[in-house]
Amino acid sequence: MKTQVVEFDIDKKNLLRDVISKQTGSLGKAIKELFQNSFDAGATEIKVKINENSLVFTDNGCGMNADEIYKYFRVFGATQKRGDDKKTGTFGMGRGQIFNFGITLWETQNHKMVVDIRDSLDYNFEETETHIKGTTISITFYKPIYSWHVSDAIYHIKEDVLPPKGVKIYLNKELYEPTIEKYEDFSNDKYLVFTSSEHRSRIYNGGLAVKFIKHTNYKYSIQPYEKLELNFARNELIENTESTKELNYFIYSMEELMASKKNRFNLD
Repeated sequence: MKTQVVEFDIDKKNLLRDVISKQTGSLGKAIKELFQNSFDAGATEIKVKINENSLVFTDNGCGMNADEIYKYFRVFGATQKRGDDKKTGTFGMGRGQIFNFGITLWETQNHKMVVDIRDSLDYNFEETETHIKGTTISITFYKPIYSWHVSDAIYHIKEDVLPPKGVKIYLNKELYEPTIEKYEDFSNDKYLVFTSSEHRSRIYNGGLAVKFIKHTNYKYSIQPYEKLELNFARNELIENTESTKELNYFIYSMEELMASKKNRFNLD
């Protein structure tokens, strides 16, 4: 009997809706994806204003021109960041998370896009006379959120976002400046090892938390200077990659040294 080679196919509409609705966790996680885009766009100032009815996220990065909007905003999975070691966004999916929370208005350079996924998976595009620097994303929530949702979102931003050097972040008009203590004994040219009251036992990638460090008796977080390889959900390292193997060995060696020294990392 003749063997046939049959290509897999996908149900594009249903898969796209799942990408938008089912990769979403908390509002804080969706906002974290916006930070990733801002960092990749070279923003030096990011402002987040959030209340029970709306969210406004503004950065002064490079923004998007009409061609980039058509190629990368319109198409999920398309990204110009893939293969760029300086960019952390590699899947072209993250923006979909914020779509799930409300009607979103995107303003960048001299363009506007309005997204409302309740009825259809499309967006309205408009050219404007006013040119703005960077990108402003305004979300009107489909349903008002509770005040504790607001507090929770801000809490998770502080815990999950480590501002890169030279980047100012304002949360409801307050400058967010985490105090970081670098551990000189363990930091090197590949890894920044630090402690902070906001950032507890986490591995960061490009300024964003990607993994909680479990089963440790020591207080520290790690920010590699080079990009890590992550899974699709961007919440776990891909095993058996060189970057993960090197990081795991670094953590093992560091904790062995910590244990032998019985130093200040020990928990009380």
